[in-house]
Amino acid sequence: MLTEITQEILADLPDSVKLRQTDIETLQGARGFIFDRLDLITTSFYDILFGFEKTEAVFREGERSAREASFKHWVELTLTKEINQEYWEWQAYVGLIHVKRGIKNDIFVRMLNYVTELLVAEVVNNVPKEQAVPILIAWLRLSSTVSALIVQGYEQFYHQAIEGMTGIDETLLDRLVAVQIDDMVAANQQYRM
Repeated sequence: MLTEITQEILADLPDSVKLRQTDIETLQGARGFIFDRLDLITTSFYDILFGFEKTEAVFREGERSAREASFKHWVELTLTKEINQEYWEWQAYVGLIHVKRGIKNDIFVRMLNYVTELLVAEVVNNVPKEQAVPILIAWLRLSSTVSALIVQGYEQFYHQAIEGMTGIDETLLDRLVAVQIDDMVAANQQYRM
């Protein structure tokens, strides 16, 4: 199931925005720079998550150090190992874990963007422009692909859980949702600009 979901999500991405081998090489070439800043990025990231009521609620007592280690592990594997089908399946698996833990996609996307903001600031302030631009483009391609896998994986796992509990298959669920969305769009036309 996870393999098929991962392949489907990756196949839906336009080639022009997919992570390329040259992007992987660029990121792996910058790993020393990124590793030097990993503690700063990790601490800042988790200060926000553990300091915001809605995100703090998904964590268990004493879990921060394990979560920080997990985040660092992700960065380290991303920058040192082969990014292949197994890696992408791992990212889709995170979508499943987010469903289990109640981590909503809006928070995930915003926090991944926050990591990107921190990295952009570090790269722009410390790396010559001719090296900075490829690093940032490579990071954006990586993070957008990771985001697509986690967000769409979350949605697909959520739908499969509904189907497993109710017997309503995805096609029927999509039709039911489409009818409701049409009604909501019609009821909210005053917000159209």
